[in-house]
Amino acid sequence: MSMKYLGETFDIHTGGVDLIFPHHQNEIAQSEATTHRPFVRYWMHNEFVNIDGTAMSKSLGNNLRLQDIGDDELVRAYRYLVVTSHYRTVLNFTDEALAGARSARRRLNRACQRLSVVAADQTSGDSPISWEDRVASAEADFRQAMDDDLNTPRGMAAIFGLVGDAERALSSGDLLPAAAASALRFLKATDGVLGFLDEVAEPTPAAELAPAQQGLLEERLAAREAKDWARSDELRDQLASAGILVTDTPDGQQWSLM
Repeated sequence: MSMKYLGETFDIHTGGVDLIFPHHQNEIAQSEATTHRPFVRYWMHNEFVNIDGTAMSKSLGNNLRLQDIGDDELVRAYRYLVVTSHYRTVLNFTDEALAGARSARRRLNRACQRLSVVAADQTSGDSPISWEDRVASAEADFRQAMDDDLNTPRGMAAIFGLVGDAERALSSGDLLPAAAASALRFLKATDGVLGFLDEVAEPTPAAELAPAQQGLLEERLAAREAKDWARSDELRDQLASAGILVTDTPDGQQWSLM
């Protein structure tokens, strides 16, 4: 089957570490005895997934399926958890690890939303050359990590390093539109490789809210200050139905068009 679709020799063969012997060794022997050519150039064997420190097994009844994890956001959080673990190391799945992955993804998505808003503002000047250097450094670190046996944890470290710098610059108001656009392009490019975002926002022109919508935002802010979380959530849903995405950040309430 592999020869039918990939030829007598192909670049990458994946599989679990439990298949190295005898399955993959048998594949090599059979294929190379037939063709007298190298079968595969690179073998990539992934380690197992443990559940709370214990290997999954039928006898223990601790097998877990994606549909058992929860809603779509949690499934995407699991995907992120896999990305942040090197494929040749055992991944230990816990509820705490999944919650941490969900929190990290939310932070990345919020950062992209904030960068998109700033990038769309055409009223400021160009970004400092230091920021162009910062993005170039992050790109180099990411490429180096991926070239090092798909070291995805180190690749994500390069991404978070840039995101942390961007968040500080956004909070201080020092990030200019061109710099935000450059950082956003980097996140879009790396997301195209690892798929850690929901949907990367495109820079859109700044928009003015209608007085009634602005009033809802102010009412929601007041509700949060009064710790009326139910009313706050109700107003956020009401704004979302009008196409306005509201996020709560360390710098306060922010909105963008959906």
